[in-house]
Amino acid sequence: MLTGHGASIDTTTPSGKLVFGIFAALAEFEKVISAVYKAVEQHGYQLLVVQLVPSFYRDLVSRGSVIIEEEDSVLIAGDTRLI
Repeated sequence: MLTGHGASIDTTTPSGKLVFGIFAALAEFEKVISAVYKAVEQHGYQLLVVQLVPSFYRDLVSRGSVIIEEEDSVLIAGDTRLI
């Protein structure tokens, strides 16, 4: 059982395992974006992340990504908190 911020996930149930797996996948995705950003930055390029699901889009915007004209795209900036 995982608890925090008023919510809990029972990791012994199938639905709890699914939710826990989704959270783990999102955390891993953020690590990948961070590693790619570091490589891109070393070569003077910019990193655009496009066609994001709405919840991940909002999360990246709240972490300091720059909003691009497209509703589902962001520019990962140097001050974006990825991890």
